[in-house]
Amino acid sequence: MNEDELINTKLQLRGTAILSLNFNNSIFYDSYCFLSKSLDSLCKGFKINKCKLKEFNYKGKILSNYELCFYKPDLNFYEFLELEHKEPEYWGLYVKYCLYDCIALGEIWMKFKTQFNIMISYINCNPKYLKIEDIDERNKILVENSMIVKKCRIEKSSTISGLSKKIFLESNKYYKKGFKEYTNNFSLESIYKFIDTEEKYKFLCNFKIGGISHCNQPGIYNINSCSFDIRS
Repeated sequence: MNEDELINTKLQLRGTAILSLNFNNSIFYDSYCFLSKSLDSLCKGFKINKCKLKEFNYKGKILSNYELCFYKPDLNFYEFLELEHKEPEYWGLYVKYCLYDCIALGEIWMKFKTQFNIMISYINCNPKYLKIEDIDERNKILVENSMIVKKCRIEKSSTISGLSKKIFLESNKYYKKGFKEYTNNFSLESIYKFIDTEEKYKFLCNFKIGGISHCNQPGIYNINSCSFDIRS
């Protein structure tokens, strides 16, 4: 970026990691803070039509995407950009590689956002909508009328942990009907069906920066453990 562009750019940093970048009122987020699998794995999981490209035929030789990206690694940034004119065949493959990555990630993100909104719209939803037999129509109506979806938009959070905290607070905040006891404006009783002690409740309310991480390996645990995920 030149000096004028830098002046109009705001960064949200965690250490040296960029969580979001605001450039001329357009905000860019790091998708890895929400979907931490590799792009190749995400393409398979989300069944993407235009998947990440992994092989390229350049001058009769098959290059992997790794070899394509690190083609002539001794070149500096500006020398690498000159390949557009010096080796247009290579540059065409590189541009195609980048393009397919963007298309795949865009499709993944839209599917993720759609399914995310459907899932949280079921939180404290109006029971009358559940009687609609057409599942697609039901989901559409639930999302359009969901206060949780409106309050917990993906675009308003920088990480999945921050979004999870917001869902936790908002879902309890609006679950007031029929309960007499409240703590910090959201119902303690409403989550007792899942959390049976006040200690557990306070633990979940006390989210640290970056969220609370739990071991994701299957197995049996004999002791309590809590660690911090510096990337989440």
